[in-house]
Amino acid sequence: MQWYWAEIKSGTDRQVVFYTEIELARRNLLRRVHELRSDFKIHGRPVGLGPSDIERLGKAGVEVLMPRFRALDGTWHWFSGIARMDAFRLSAEFEAALWQRGSIAVQL
Repeated sequence: MQWYWAEIKSGTDRQVVFYTEIELARRNLLRRVHELRSDFKIHGRPVGLGPSDIERLGKAGVEVLMPRFRALDGTWHWFSGIARMDAFRLSAEFEAALWQRGSIAVQL
């Protein structure tokens, strides 16, 4: 099973950045998110996406499976698109582009 990561950014530059694990490793972030994931009960925070966020993600090729979900420190969510607690599922086109680029940002 292939795992992906979504970085949910809030504030004035609201966006969700999707990453492959290879790209996170290249950016020296993979170890950090795995450490957070190992203590998920401590670091898991509720995150919510509104209707306009869901619409923008859908137009980009990302299906939102759960508008309310948990993310590590309120920022990092890992998913495969088929697991029970996944918030996102990528279209085939988005997934192919993600593999080519390593990361894709979707403005909210």
